[in-house]
Amino acid sequence: MSVSEELRRAAFGDRPDAHISTPTAAKDRWLAAVVLGGQGRYAAASSILTDLLKHSEPVIASLAASTLGSHRRQVGGHDVARRLDAAALARLTDTADGDCDGIDTLGARSDALLGLGADALGTGRLTAARRLIAAADALGDVGWRGQVRLGWVKAEVELASGNSSESVPFAESALRRARAAGATRHIAKSEMVLAAALTARGGVTERIRAKHLASGGGRPGDRVRITAAGVALLTLARRSGPPEGRAAPRSRGRRFALSVTTV
Repeated sequence: MSVSEELRRAAFGDRPDAHISTPTAAKDRWLAAVVLGGQGRYAAASSILTDLLKHSEPVIASLAASTLGSHRRQVGGHDVARRLDAAALARLTDTADGDCDGIDTLGARSDALLGLGADALGTGRLTAARRLIAAADALGDVGWRGQVRLGWVKAEVELASGNSSESVPFAESALRRARAAGATRHIAKSEMVLAAALTARGGVTERIRAKHLASGGGRPGDRVRITAAGVALLTLARRSGPPEGRAAPRSRGRRFALSVTTV
């Protein structure tokens, strides 16, 4: 198995806890940063991503910016994340390319738009969040990773709006796509989002299923690192959402944006 294949497996497959060394190729370095971020090693990831921000290849520079923005958003740095996501979008051209994991122009554009949507959600701007999510959705099928992330943010904006029933289908769809891809980190995150949606809906059956999903069945890997965001999601889901048509409180949106971090 090549270095690139090993890194893809760690970033998007069944080895999120793999030990990695920093490669030299730009795409592999971005993959390494994704793995490091997933392992909670944000300083090491930041060092790689900051250097890649200046890369001459637009897709690499864009992906580096949106990934760094995702890490900043995870710790509550929404203003910094928004600037990074905007920079990620600005770096892209209309070059046609293709990659199974979305390491391409379309995937990078999706990452940037969804990052901006999460930034808006994190600061309570639900109308802006919906507009950005719609723009990401309009890109079409950007591959499994972009579709999974789109499902997360769609579910979360509905939860933040108090529309728990509407959030469940989006979360279900994200989990199906993640499982089909065999992506351990994305499966774990999708289970957390779905657990929150089911908890918010409030039925006995839904809460039993949510508890099972949140436990992860003892699966190792990214479960521990996703738990903090998952707790925030589940805590919020247990509270009643605002009536339809009313904006969610700023703190409500921020808790949801904490979860939008898996790349």
